[in-house]
Amino acid sequence: LNVGKGGLALNKNTGSVIWKSEFDGLSASSPVIIPFKSENVGAFTSDTVVSVVDIKSGDVLWNYNKRTISSVDLIYTDNMLYFANEIMDINKGNPEMIWFDSELYSGFQTGVVLKGFAYRFGWKNINETAIHCINLRNGDIMWREKFGRWGALIASDNKLIIVTGKGKLIIAEAKSEE
Repeated sequence: LNVGKGGLALNKNTGSVIWKSEFDGLSASSPVIIPFKSENVGAFTSDTVVSVVDIKSGDVLWNYNKRTISSVDLIYTDNMLYFANEIMDINKGNPEMIWFDSELYSGFQTGVVLKGFAYRFGWKNINETAIHCINLRNGDIMWREKFGRWGALIASDNKLIIVTGKGKLIIAEAKSEE
């Protein structure tokens, strides 16, 4: 479970605590299981930190202090962790930030990744939320489309399924060019 800096593991039969991390508040995001140094590990995010944890013991393998407070889910793809307004390369064993946009923010709206591009809602001005297409290799924003204040999206069959804050349903091809 995503509780504290590096999660909490419970016995699925009894509910007893197997291990727990230092408390750092609660997060609205879900942990993800990722490959790291030939093992599956857990990646957790609190408001302030991303932690990669040995899921058997709870030992923290590394922490990364986030630059932005956010509860958005982590997205793992091609040895990279993407969240809110940061992309980290974790291929070398320690996190290395490869992109950060101090003006682009997403509080809790998770995006999707298709063919090396992230599509997600975010804003520079909270009243002008837009879907952004972000190249995960370098952080370039390929395009943005305004949709009002809020929205959500998922992907299926290389299409973006978008619901705007006003309830309008939009289905569009996921393309990195405008």
